[in-house]
Amino acid sequence: MNRSISEIGLVEDYYSARERFLAVCDARSLKVASYRHPLQGPDGNPIFTDAVRIGRRDANKVLLVNSGIHGVEGYAGSHAQVDIVRTFDTVRLSADTAIVLIHLINPWGTAWRRRQNEDNIDLNRHFIDRSQASPANEPHKRLISEGFLDALSAPSPTAALQQIDDFRELYGEDLYAQAVFQGQYDCPGGLGFGGVAPSWSQQTLEAALNDLLSNPESLALIDLHTGLGPFGTGTLICTEVPDSDQIAVLREWYDTHFVALLVDQEGLPYKLQGDLANGVRRILPSTRVLPISLEFGTYDARRFAELMVRDAWAETKGNPQYPEVEAIRCDLMHFFYPRSRVWRAMVASRTISVAEMAFAGLSTL
Repeated sequence: MNRSISEIGLVEDYYSARERFLAVCDARSLKVASYRHPLQGPDGNPIFTDAVRIGRRDANKVLLVNSGIHGVEGYAGSHAQVDIVRTFDTVRLSADTAIVLIHLINPWGTAWRRRQNEDNIDLNRHFIDRSQASPANEPHKRLISEGFLDALSAPSPTAALQQIDDFRELYGEDLYAQAVFQGQYDCPGGLGFGGVAPSWSQQTLEAALNDLLSNPESLALIDLHTGLGPFGTGTLICTEVPDSDQIAVLREWYDTHFVALLVDQEGLPYKLQGDLANGVRRILPSTRVLPISLEFGTYDARRFAELMVRDAWAETKGNPQYPEVEAIRCDLMHFFYPRSRVWRAMVASRTISVAEMAFAGLSTL
């Protein structure tokens, strides 16, 4: 039986999280592929994305569990992945089934306690088709034209927060949501920047999947997130298009905490674009990918949007030791990775439960 998360301590920094993950993999005699990031962590030491496979490389059915696409959210994902390694082994896997864990795909964001990567990219808006024109975000352009970047350069985040509030009141909830959450590709200093070229994390994801897998027939993707929803509740979020075969299959696999955003939340005010599932599909074009995000709730959703703006302001300051910047980094850490041992245990147990459901589903294909 795997140990509960309360038995392995409260990890509060990137290096401790990585050390714990590597230790549990070593205890299971699992070979870890490590990909060094070109930049360093806060203490000047190297940072890495690590990947491990349980089972055969030529398995036809694969469960892929990813953590840390939104940097600071990776601490909770790392906890859950440690318990996956402890729970699943090759004895429990059939010859045609494997698990692949991508540990902290955005190690810079995790180490520096940011959601974005080193280029201010939101990696869950990053995996678009770059052979086509980048999607436009007119509300975000309007926000920028009204001086938002100047507000971000102010001595405190107050002006930027006020401008966001004014924008919301003037233009309404839908345009506000599009400006803040949809993602955009023409303003590197703005909100939800999706990037203009493949990032280090995108290249590393491709390298890891090619190193660890050999064109599986089916792949169940669980992308681990925190920040939205009731405290400790792990909601399964599907962003597949309405009436797709994937939605029908995923509804059969998973339980009642399942939300197909484009179906169950009619009138979602912004387009979902460039998420991790798109990236996996481009890397493995012949594989049937069945993706969900597992989102663990923390605190008030209104605080989520406020922290996004504060984080964007902090990024303009450059100096991570600036007192207010450090305070914002601490706020981000505590919002996306609550210190409650109960919450952390809920994350681990729920992730194991969802992984079990994914395996049961894969066995029916």
